[in-house]
Amino acid sequence: MVRAAPMAPPPPVPVQVQRVADLENLRPNRGNNFYQLPHLDFPQFSGENPLEWARKCKKVFEIYKTHEDQKVALASVYFDRWPDIWFEGWKVGRREWLWEEFVVSLCNRFTD
Repeated sequence: MVRAAPMAPPPPVPVQVQRVADLENLRPNRGNNFYQLPHLDFPQFSGENPLEWARKCKKVFEIYKTHEDQKVALASVYFDRWPDIWFEGWKVGRREWLWEEFVVSLCNRFTD
């Protein structure tokens, strides 16, 4: 009995990734509904005025239509040292990171 050589699995299907820069360059006059959003700097958080910082974040989230489950993770990227250390402890054991709950905890920790 002659054994056939095992067949190799088919190559993976290439995934098409749309770069953010490509999306930002789309214009309504090109026949689609996309437009370029203005560049906004996300506010850095050093531990002072947490409520003011959260309000600024909320404005950015509204302009960019940020999905609810991305808000806390995105905002935490802009933490300076002490808020970042606090955040590492805050997120332990949490299944969901809800923005409103996060802001309450942040204000409790960083309000004088």
